[in-house]
Amino acid sequence: MLKRYADLPSAVEGIWKSMVGVPLEAGTAHVPTEGENLWISSVIQFFGDWNGAIRIDCSWELARQATAQMYGLNVNDIPNEVACDAVAEIANVIAGAVKPVLGIHSRHSLPTVVRGDCYENTVPNSRSHSQCGFGRGNNYLSVTLLKRDSLLKSPCKYGPLAN
Repeated sequence: MLKRYADLPSAVEGIWKSMVGVPLEAGTAHVPTEGENLWISSVIQFFGDWNGAIRIDCSWELARQATAQMYGLNVNDIPNEVACDAVAEIANVIAGAVKPVLGIHSRHSLPTVVRGDCYENTVPNSRSHSQCGFGRGNNYLSVTLLKRDSLLKSPCKYGPLAN
């Protein structure tokens, strides 16, 4: 559990090591750009006292290696959906660790996952609040905490964006 935003890197390292079983090397945050190999991104949004999201960007190879370690599978036999589920679960645990810092009245969404080699994964009206990066060889994991500047009014009368 985080006690302050500056603890994000150590929390991510600890969660990764406990879930995946292998350490990551701290490095600079690396967000996928057009033309790079496959990536998996997972976003979980926060609503309430604190509005924003946490985004996990993981290179495809690192996601497959992590999935193999987590589930005891051969890295070459991992279906795409299983790797996506593993990254979503890692994102969910990281979001749970971040939530206490955000305020007691913050809720979070289920993770969304995107996999591909040419996409932009954005959260409208948000800016980077905290970011940390890790690597294993040529594979990267970046975690970005996004602060939402404002919530748009929603025509929906139910849900977190309701008037």
